[in-house]
Amino acid sequence: MAKASFILPNKPAIKAGSILSYNYTDVSTFVPAPLTFNRNSAATRVNEKGLIEQVGYFGPELVQNGDFSQLGSELVTNGDFATDSDWNGSGGVITNGELVFASQDTSGTYQTISHQVGKTYKVSVEIKSVSNGSVRLDLAGGGASTQNFSTVGIHTGYVTPIQGGSFFIRTNAFQGSIDNVSVKEVDPNDEWGLGTGWSYGDGKVVFDGGSDSNLLSASNVVHGKSYKYSFTISDMDNGSLSFRLGSSSSNDLRVTSNGSYSGQAVSDGTSIVFRAESGFNGSVSNISVQEIQGDKPRIDYTDSLTEPSLLLEPQSTNLIPYSEDFSNAAWSKLNSIITPNQGISPNGGNNASKYVGSTTNQDLRINISVTSNYTYSIYIKAINSPFIRLRSLNGSCWFNMTTNTVATNNYFASAEIKSVGNDWYKLSVTSSSFTASNYFYIHPHATDNTTAELNGAEFLLWGAQLEQLPYTTSYIPTQGSTSTRLGETAVDAGNANVFNSEEGVLYAEISALANDGSFRMISLSDGSNNNRVRINYTSTNLQIQSRVTVGGVTVAEINKFGFLNITDFTKIALSYKQNEVSLYINGELIGTDTSATMPSANTFNVLNFDGSNGAFPFYGKTKNIQVFTESLSDEELQKLTTI
Repeated sequence: MAKASFILPNKPAIKAGSILSYNYTDVSTFVPAPLTFNRNSAATRVNEKGLIEQVGYFGPELVQNGDFSQLGSELVTNGDFATDSDWNGSGGVITNGELVFASQDTSGTYQTISHQVGKTYKVSVEIKSVSNGSVRLDLAGGGASTQNFSTVGIHTGYVTPIQGGSFFIRTNAFQGSIDNVSVKEVDPNDEWGLGTGWSYGDGKVVFDGGSDSNLLSASNVVHGKSYKYSFTISDMDNGSLSFRLGSSSSNDLRVTSNGSYSGQAVSDGTSIVFRAESGFNGSVSNISVQEIQGDKPRIDYTDSLTEPSLLLEPQSTNLIPYSEDFSNAAWSKLNSIITPNQGISPNGGNNASKYVGSTTNQDLRINISVTSNYTYSIYIKAINSPFIRLRSLNGSCWFNMTTNTVATNNYFASAEIKSVGNDWYKLSVTSSSFTASNYFYIHPHATDNTTAELNGAEFLLWGAQLEQLPYTTSYIPTQGSTSTRLGETAVDAGNANVFNSEEGVLYAEISALANDGSFRMISLSDGSNNNRVRINYTSTNLQIQSRVTVGGVTVAEINKFGFLNITDFTKIALSYKQNEVSLYINGELIGTDTSATMPSANTFNVLNFDGSNGAFPFYGKTKNIQVFTESLSDEELQKLTTI
């Protein structure tokens, strides 16, 4: 909040954490006022490098062995055969750091090690040479044995002994040499409890397709807290796998196909549970669970890499369950092939998919049920197909990525193409009509407004999104289910010692997310609607409003009608004092009221990005917010608001 004495340099705002302040040469001319920010969910922004990234406050990783790579200490002595010791039996001779079997041996060798019944161990051996037969590794005299290994290379297995005793290298007419024998306990900290049918593999746990069974983690979660989670399913061709945080039978997610999955859930217990169901066979890996402790305000660089803005958005859900995995069966391919990880996407990872089409009858589509007006968007990078058509049952729109224009729009309420850097474009269409079940299509074309697709079309794609909003919002990634970004609030800045209710200026440089006819307010008040000054967009399209209220009565109202584009950044200043209220927008005096009364001293105590008591939250972008403790002259107001 700037004090009244400062000069008007109109410099860009500094934004850090939940503070908006101003960068003046004389640092004593502003009072930093922290905003109370809340979202309680994950969200993305465009960072200063122009890349889409997730921001938030998250707790430490709760799953310490989510990739199943933790191993205990080495139990084998002299496993590299550096000395002629520690191994027993008549099979083989230690020579030059290897155990050599000169003839077709069946005796093998062994040593006593300390292992526990019921634990799982990773065992390995390197076969250096082989001319006949095979070897296998055995814990506890046949109680737990690997398969036979008969080729040169490093071989591993996972065994669970049913009795204590020795570790054996079994030979089956083996002639050759071995080295680097190892036995290590898997999951030495006992994080995972494997139910019947579950077993360890390399970097994963595997289920055998038997009766329903649980995989449990000892990384306790807390009842009632929110968490984000992710995991990967592979090798699956039957059944389903459910995931839940807690101890009830209510699943947070059930999956039926391979892929990477993520989401958010509130725990109803203290366990992390995977349950193999209906003959599931497959593997689980890359498990992660973190508490959502809160989320940072998003300082977003979408519109400028040098002048960011505070981004506040309403709640929205991405209804497309696989926003990046277009190879998933949820996406139908007509005469087209999708190959994952073929280019750098707008988030900077090598995770863009490549579309290759054949014939003039081709597309990529997904079927989603919608219940209200919607916006469909996707990121596209042309290879040889600069014309892309987005289509649903409610409309069809051609985009030209060569000229960065909407080429032809048939029936959609609106459409937009926006360059996001590195030859990527975000394409979006909005429909005000809908059907419960609706296909959403992507078509490549050779020219504008043709029905035939481009034979041999190639392009990259990433980040598909379907929202039940009349405009597109920031990207919400999904990995196997829908995902919701919760609405944001920014309130409670300042106090009665900072503000002057008898005179001052409320100034903001803001833009709306869309011209959708909704109220979005910024207010200086006593925490109620009774005494406040506010600036806002209204339910009347293309209208900016200002109002002063004293004792529950509107004492001044000045509006700007027919504004060209409220989605462009606009500089607005409302100056107020006894018998003089003025509204300036972009350097222009919109109107003056010379009869308004003012509240008494020390009335205003809070600045909110809403109507003062939680209603009409300001969803939009803010580059700059200031409150002056004295009214300004017309010349100063003009300078302050000039673009």
